[in-house]
Amino acid sequence: MVSTFIGVFGISGAGVAQAKMTHELFLPLVQSMNIDMSIWALVVLVSCQVTFFVTPTVDMVGQMGLARSKDIKAMLKNGWVLTVITFAYVLIRSILYTMS
Repeated sequence: MVSTFIGVFGISGAGVAQAKMTHELFLPLVQSMNIDMSIWALVVLVSCQVTFFVTPTVDMVGQMGLARSKDIKAMLKNGWVLTVITFAYVLIRSILYTMS
């Protein structure tokens, strides 16, 4: 969960660079804790893709321009709802992994 939060809120940039940075930053910890790579892949994916839902970036503004929309408030609300749902999914998946 910590690496997901840091990836979403702390590392911003292109998706591939963000995924690589998150992976390299936390890989020693992941290996020392014997975390399954399928869980780790989910964490890295979430940490580099959800960033664009949390804060208004050029990508969000560009999409709004294409849609001829000016309602950034609705876009942010939608992004935060998706972020909360995604974090809940990662948390549940992590808990289920630790129980098995």
